[in-house]
Amino acid sequence: AGDGSMGRGLSIVDRGARLLGTRVDLVSSPGRGSTFSLELPAGDVAAAALPAPRVTLPPETAFAGCCVAIVDDNEQVLRSMQRLLEGWGCRAVAGGTIEEALSTLIDNDLVPQLILADYHLGGGRTGLDAIDEIAAEFPGPMAAVVLSSDTSPALAGTMRARGIPLLTKPLDVARLRALMQ
Repeated sequence: AGDGSMGRGLSIVDRGARLLGTRVDLVSSPGRGSTFSLELPAGDVAAAALPAPRVTLPPETAFAGCCVAIVDDNEQVLRSMQRLLEGWGCRAVAGGTIEEALSTLIDNDLVPQLILADYHLGGGRTGLDAIDEIAAEFPGPMAAVVLSSDTSPALAGTMRARGIPLLTKPLDVARLRALMQ
């Protein structure tokens, strides 16, 4: 796409359709536009009106007290990750920049057991910079995971070479949880 996008929308839609057990159809007319459609079964209106059950993991089965540093320059993603991890019992320290996350950790005398960093942080910085800079401030080895919507083989190879797991966005929460365990 020449508009500055990375062309990831269709792969996200395709993945969603596969998860729903359907397919996406496309009708395109050059110069006029495209129509995308998918077919879904009718839902149960009465069941949809009921409140969704809340599922809360007890602390003993979650990650009670595990300190996780999150670095992502997208505020919405950052806060969503923070809420997710706090729901698992973690102490989530979120920063939109490496410096912000580091400052919060140091100011609160917190040592992260895990760093979750988006790969593209803006300003030419990467998740690898975040991992290196945060880990340099604390003693001992530290686990890390890089999150990215970049599915290129080059990035996957870089992460393999560094021994750092790469999870693609949209995030598969079950995979993150399994990695953390």
